[in-house]
Amino acid sequence: MTHTATPAAVAFEQQTRALNQLASLLVGRDAAIATNELSHDPIARIEVLLDRASTEMRRAASAGDQGTLKGAARRAEGLGSLLILAKGLLAV
Repeated sequence: MTHTATPAAVAFEQQTRALNQLASLLVGRDAAIATNELSHDPIARIEVLLDRASTEMRRAASAGDQGTLKGAARRAEGLGSLLILAKGLLAV
């Protein structure tokens, strides 16, 4: 007996993969690898990555590092947008 995935299951898998790929591009290799265990749940992964970007922003602001602060702010903004899309796509 051959098991074939439903179109909805295939779409969900493709959306999950796309969200993970975009999140990884936004945050870079190290952060992507650090959150690989959440690849099955892209919303949770993006939330963790957003939290990491927020922490980086706070540290950079405290240190007066404007370059790092701007980069972290761009990542946080991108991740926030990606989170909105993820919640819309994967809403149950």
